[in-house]
Amino acid sequence: MRKSTSLSFLFAFFSFIALSQTNNQTQKECRITGGIGFAGATKNTKTVGQDVWLQLDYELFENISIATEFENMGYKQPGYYKDLPIQPNEIQVVDNNFSLLLKYHFPMKSALKISVASGWTYTTRQSQYYIYTVDSTSSDAYRNVTSFSDY
Repeated sequence: MRKSTSLSFLFAFFSFIALSQTNNQTQKECRITGGIGFAGATKNTKTVGQDVWLQLDYELFENISIATEFENMGYKQPGYYKDLPIQPNEIQVVDNNFSLLLKYHFPMKSALKISVASGWTYTTRQSQYYIYTVDSTSSDAYRNVTSFSDY
């Protein structure tokens, strides 16, 4: 299970109906929705970064749809070792989330649309930090990239 949760605040939003299918009984919609915002871990965030997401949503029934979502978040955390002589002493983190969601859309008469979604998410995380080695005659530091993935 994923140990840290991510927090994102949406500050820009775009949406449009990409495809409409019509028959005599129902009207189905396929929507593409996306946005950008701020991202960071809920604990231990040094600098918030960008959050970019894109969602493809297909209406199955009147208030129920299925959606796939891609989200890319980047932020910085403080370094593991406080006395590391390299500046900036920070971990650069990139999270990619791929989700399959079942959504319920609350019926509303206004232009504001509210939905609740639940589903499955696969996360990949890459972090970049330094490996610092010291021996009796020299010291060396180089960047190291590690990867992690989980459901």
